Amino acid sequence: MGARVRAKPAGNHGAKELAGVGPPQMKPHISFPLALCLFALVSACSTRAATVVETHSLILVVEDPAASLAQLRALARYAGGFVEDSSVSFSVYEVPRGAVYQATFTMRVPPRCMQGTLAQMEDGAIEIAYHSYSRQDFTLEHDLLESRRAEFEHSRDRLLNLIDEKYAQPTDAELANDLLQALRTELHSVESRIGQLENESSLSYIYVELIPIEVRQLTVPDS
Repeated sequence: MGARVRAKPAGNHGAKELAGVGPPQMKPHISFPLALCLFALVSACSTRAATVVETHSLILVVEDPAASLAQLRALARYAGGFVEDSSVSFSVYEVPRGAVYQATFTMRVPPRCMQGTLAQMEDGAIEIAYHSYSRQDFTLEHDLLESRRAEFEHSRDRLLNLIDEKYAQPTDAELANDLLQALRTELHSVESRIGQLENESSLSYIYVELIPIEVRQLTVPDS
């Protein structure tokens, strides 16, 4: 899906950022629309058979990027995900009223919660300056790796049984142990890749830039 640029109606420019999605110390309660959305999200526990990695990239224009980052951390937690601390960075811009900050970070949320999370993020921003989406399907690779893992495990178990029989010839035992080590190395490689794919697909990515309205023209790409 290509990038899109969408501005909100002028009447929304005075609205509070990401209203009602902050942590308890910031808001006395979650607004009803958000609470309803979160209930629907956490109730959708159907198992995803496909191994798919979804990625969204967003540039949101907000009043205060630092405050919005704190609220989005709370939103990610409510959705069952998190903000990657190592991905958080700030850029400083000098404007007539002083220094302002742009925040850049990565959110991870369960795929079933993606649409609700995006809706809350976009609804709380002054403007959605940029939004792109990509989808990578690794289902076939995952299925093939699962088959290879089963084959390696079967071969390993058969070899272990042969080793337990204690060959009369030392050279046979040495060869069997060499084969066992090779099988274990291959199995570890396959299991590592399976784990990587499952981790990547279990939580979708949202790459976020929060820019203050004063520097919007400096940071938003052409549509």
